Amino acid sequence: MNHGDLNHVQDAALNAISVARNWIQGQFKKHANSDNLVDDTLRRLCSFLSDRSQAACYLVSSGFVWDGEIILRSFYEVNAKIWLICCAAHDQRLELVQEFWGTLAATHNHKRAHRAEAAEDLFRRDGKVGDEVIFSTLRRKELFDFGQGNKQARKAIDQKWSFTEIVRFLSANPPDGFDFVAMPGLLHMYGQASHLIHADDSALVLMLDRQLRSSEELPVLARAHVCRMYSDLTSLWCFSGMAIAFRFDPKARMDADLQAGFERVHELTEPFMEAFHKSQKELYARLR
Repeated sequence: MNHGDLNHVQDAALNAISVARNWIQGQFKKHANSDNLVDDTLRRLCSFLSDRSQAACYLVSSGFVWDGEIILRSFYEVNAKIWLICCAAHDQRLELVQEFWGTLAATHNHKRAHRAEAAEDLFRRDGKVGDEVIFSTLRRKELFDFGQGNKQARKAIDQKWSFTEIVRFLSANPPDGFDFVAMPGLLHMYGQASHLIHADDSALVLMLDRQLRSSEELPVLARAHVCRMYSDLTSLWCFSGMAIAFRFDPKARMDADLQAGFERVHELTEPFMEAFHKSQKELYARLR
């Protein structure tokens, strides 16, 4: 990262993330059952969460903020799945996890097989037997469960497990003691990351916007962007930590060190965010 002042933000975020990771690991060590499918699934999701977090932090610290945003989209996705499972009623968690590994997986198998058919045909015509057999294997019903539902049913289950649908569902149906009021605010940045992934017109407009910013305004925007990303990473780690704790004890409270780390990150990022908002006041005043 080129801006020295942001080093403090980065250090605080990495520290808070480390505390959150350790707290979650402590929760699993203390409460989880290795033979429990819910616990095993949550462990795997948290491992995926940790890896995506590390990748996003590396990209942001190296100046690749747009690439970091793309990884953050995956980070958002895995957080939402953790929340959905942990915040479900006790008697519904196993059913959800079985659906994740069963019906949802079958939907993905069906999509993969459908796409593999065209690739199999291409390699068969080119005489590439080794490649052909790979894609033909992906379509074998004796190896993969493709489910029994129709296209509409597959679309419905896919949508149910999407980040947007999970956030909307939990915002409308929060468990006692868990506040999801602020979560819909993540949908905007999730959408921005989606534009980047799809390389659509909005993604190109984002690139152009950075090129057109003045030399005075650009550094202010760039710093605020980095701070928002570190803030998101820290906040979602904390929220998932609370979700894991809630899974084992509905009366659990946030670890004191994690709370302090969370507050420190937001304390350090606030001046950068305020500086950016101040730089935009004149623009938005003209647009009113």
